[in-house]
Amino acid sequence: MTTTTNRRRRICLFGTSANPPTGKGGHVGIVQYLASVLLPVPMIEETNDICLCSSSSRQQEEQHSSCPRFHEIRVLPVYKHMFDEKREHQASYDDRLAMCQLAFQDIPNVVVSDDERRCFDWVAQKQGLTTMEEKMKLRVGTVDLLDMLLKQDDSLEITLALGADTFMDLTRWKWKRSKDIIRMIKGRMIVFQRIFHGDEVEKVKGSNILHNTSSTANVSKVRNNAALISDDEILERINDVANLLKDTCPNLKDHVMVVKLPNLSSVSSSKLRRCNSKEDLSLLREELDQRVLEYIKTNKLYGFST
Repeated sequence: MTTTTNRRRRICLFGTSANPPTGKGGHVGIVQYLASVLLPVPMIEETNDICLCSSSSRQQEEQHSSCPRFHEIRVLPVYKHMFDEKREHQASYDDRLAMCQLAFQDIPNVVVSDDERRCFDWVAQKQGLTTMEEKMKLRVGTVDLLDMLLKQDDSLEITLALGADTFMDLTRWKWKRSKDIIRMIKGRMIVFQRIFHGDEVEKVKGSNILHNTSSTANVSKVRNNAALISDDEILERINDVANLLKDTCPNLKDHVMVVKLPNLSSVSSSKLRRCNSKEDLSLLREELDQRVLEYIKTNKLYGFST
């Protein structure tokens, strides 16, 4: 059933493996930023938005400048990853959903959603898939999720939150129906580019990844490493996509935000998964919400499984 309303509901989708969700130096820091982004005054006037404020015109003007850009930030743990090699290393979907609920519960306007699981079931039903064997072969992507959400509620104005590497993959058309995704969101994207400090950059430059690029796999690692995606590359890609899709997304360049958060660390979920429960406990305490860490320990996930 489709919900129709005259008022647009602005939501930001943040899809993540959340395996596990990292703290303020990672996933939590990104979602905190998304919850803090404000709506520009011209956009408020254009969308006729109503803020919670006093009836005083002066106070209302001040509140206008502090309206959140998004009515909702929707965190979406990945249900079935499009790339097979990543599935084997994931905690269960229910565990990752629970960890996200713990990690993001204190941030306003954030909803941790099982939309990806619902989308998988929705697509399977549309295709008439009934057996487990048939469903195991099913590949569901972001375009299917957008299709489901917009069919169920056509008042949604959707923005995607992406890392620099995933943005480059999307705009190099590596995703399922990549161009359709950008058209469906009208080019609205927030791209997070990690800030690498001098010692971190040197570690990347001195790594085997850069010195051993003879195979396709190693070249792919080089190109997908966020440290190697420059400002110029991102801006050039935005311009190229804007020119390519100018007829269907005429204001694309105005709808893409590139954000650098100084508090983001270089520690990845994959590194935390490999942590030994005793030797690396201090790192886990530093990089994870304590409620998430307790959940991992209680449920014997990752390094606590033995």
